Amino acid sequence: RINAHHERGENEEAADLCEQVLQLTKKKYAGRRLSPEQSMEIAQARLNLSQFYKFVGRFADAEQLFLDQVDDWKDIPDWHAQACSNLGDLYLMIGDYESAMKPVLAGLSAKMSGFAGRTGMYDMFDKEMTDSLLVLYESGRYEQAAEMAEQALKLCQRSYGSDSGPFNEKFALPRAILIRSKFQLGETAGLETVVGRVG
Repeated sequence: RINAHHERGENEEAADLCEQVLQLTKKKYAGRRLSPEQSMEIAQARLNLSQFYKFVGRFADAEQLFLDQVDDWKDIPDWHAQACSNLGDLYLMIGDYESAMKPVLAGLSAKMSGFAGRTGMYDMFDKEMTDSLLVLYESGRYEQAAEMAEQALKLCQRSYGSDSGPFNEKFALPRAILIRSKFQLGETAGLETVVGRVG
């Protein structure tokens, strides 16, 4: 029913159903020691609700759920990384670029740590990083774009090594964003080192 409402554009109704599902799921397991599967069931219900809050413009409610997820999932690396990314995406969506920096970078860092040696995951990371960097750069937030690009490059180097093939092929974008942002800011000193890594 939730997906049916969403497909018809009835996101308020979908959000109401998600609220009911979350409450029923929490009530079902109240007072019990949760198994990993049960914890995940509650986590998924909360994630669904937070996404529909975002769809209908209830950004404060979505933010609180995303913040809760970041805290609750800190001991589950993959889910914690996704929670950070979800929170950062919300801030980027509403134009709060300052707040977006910390969770976006935390999510990228966690995913990079998990991706080392898993070549099939490059594209997923590349797209997420690309989306975040382009939003910052194209909105004129050159200082934040440069900062994120520098951090992304450091993460790439730490995970893959600066001379490895995937690094050179997949992460040209943060180097390009760094160079362009620095030029926009008039901070060209030392860029020859970065330019040398682009070629």
